[in-house]
Amino acid sequence: MIWVKNTGKVPVTLTMTNASWLPTTANTALTLTWNRQNTVLNAGQSIDATLTLAAASSTGSLTDFNFNITITGTE
Repeated sequence: MIWVKNTGKVPVTLTMTNASWLPTTANTALTLTWNRQNTVLNAGQSIDATLTLAAASSTGSLTDFNFNITITGTE
């Protein structure tokens, strides 16, 4: 679980993206989701969010991976 806080003065809509998978084939075996996609976060509000990483039934030879997660609040 993570916490997300809107430190701004206006409500924002939350989105999450992920990119730069290494190895690049990892994104076909793994899926990252969260429970706050398109949630509106009011100014000064904090909420908890759960990120879930799911693996396919077969990940082949994948043993190590990394990627970047970006959470954005858009007016």
